[in-house]
Amino acid sequence: MERLRKPDGATGFSVKVLLTVRGKKEYLWLNPVRLDGAGLRGTINNRPVALASSMYGQSIEIRSDDVVDWMYQVGGKTIGARTACASLAKVDPEARRAYISKYGLQCE
Repeated sequence: MERLRKPDGATGFSVKVLLTVRGKKEYLWLNPVRLDGAGLRGTINNRPVALASSMYGQSIEIRSDDVVDWMYQVGGKTIGARTACASLAKVDPEARRAYISKYGLQCE
């Protein structure tokens, strides 16, 4: 759980989780997120495609083991978001640079 604590001065802390509903799986970002006992509680912050889109905006409980990625912003830079960086490896270099610049990603 320590790795999921928001550092001082950070904003936009989010976690990415793999949700399974009725046999369908999808990775979704949760924001805002707060520690809740032994786990986390967060709000689904992107529109599901494979899962019911009505899940958008719902608050859900997850275990810390369900977290596959995390991110937060400090001083205009995004820390974490490793899955986004990995996805950008397949994008043409100019579009990759533009996306990294726009969101302040640290993909190096």
